[in-house]
Amino acid sequence: VAGAPGMDNGANLILWDCELSGINPDNNSTTDQVWTVTTNGYIMNDLSGKCIDVAGAPGRSNGDNLILWDCELSGINPDNGSLTDQKWILVD
Repeated sequence: VAGAPGMDNGANLILWDCELSGINPDNNSTTDQVWTVTTNGYIMNDLSGKCIDVAGAPGRSNGDNLILWDCELSGINPDNGSLTDQKWILVD
């Protein structure tokens, strides 16, 4: 998550070297790279408690960015009443 550590709504999800020790070596902060997949399909960041979100409301277009945002656990985007774009299906 951009921000070291990324904790804010709208923080971009970016590709970065793994912080397997649990510590960001650049600033000795707790890593923001640990995620939990919930039983109802959300991917929640363990440090911030926020979820992976598609930018836009709702984000549905090719090339839309993935960002960190408050989890919409009700399944509804509170800003516009549309279905959430935060639920994921992971396939092995």
